[in-house]
Amino acid sequence: MRTYIKHFSRRKIRSSSFNKALVFTFALVGLGCSSTEVGLQYYSLNAISSQPTNEASLANNEDNTFVVLNNVEMADFLNTGGLVMQIDSHQIHISNQHLWGDKLPKAIETHLISSLSNKESMLYLEHKNSSNSRIADKHLTLYFEQFTVTNENTDRPSETVISGSYIIETKAETNIDEKVSTKTEFQNRNQQRKHRKRNNAMDSKKAFFDIRQPLTQDGYNHAVESFKVSLNRLSGQIQKDLIVTD
Repeated sequence: MRTYIKHFSRRKIRSSSFNKALVFTFALVGLGCSSTEVGLQYYSLNAISSQPTNEASLANNEDNTFVVLNNVEMADFLNTGGLVMQIDSHQIHISNQHLWGDKLPKAIETHLISSLSNKESMLYLEHKNSSNSRIADKHLTLYFEQFTVTNENTDRPSETVISGSYIIETKAETNIDEKVSTKTEFQNRNQQRKHRKRNNAMDSKKAFFDIRQPLTQDGYNHAVESFKVSLNRLSGQIQKDLIVTD
């Protein structure tokens, strides 16, 4: 009888210990998941509170050069969704915790269209999916090789780097037989174009950029602000080239 009680007690103790260990394991797993979710940080390249203005339409920009932004293409490693840091001369780290809130090409498109479309620049931009793209004066395509944060462990100080190239295409004008749009806001523009001569040539200009912005503070939020400053500098460069190719 004593032997049975002793064995039973040992079994009960072992079972109780096993249950406690199991509960503790699940608690750790749950804590790990919760910690990961809380730790994710998302960043917006554009101001979340920004709203399009009433002037952002072709009808209100007939006197401006109409540019269609064809594509913003990125190197494959920039399309993962995480912010990218260069940690050595030939080594990069893609963050799983610090992520872009939107797809990076889309965010860059939004920023460039906003920064280039203004009265001072005499430019008006729309995306390639716009129904107005067929009457654009110029087409713009960008390719980014770098959109990264450098670590001070590299041979350069901490900074953000955006580099790549862009192509500006000035398409030939249509001849007098060009079909005129029935939309009122396009009639004057198309009437002017009907009287211009056209050949089959396409003027194409390719330019390169490498813009580096020093980081004066720690943190990814400061790096995102630095990327915005760099994109504004890129907009200035593109603006000059769009005017020159007129």
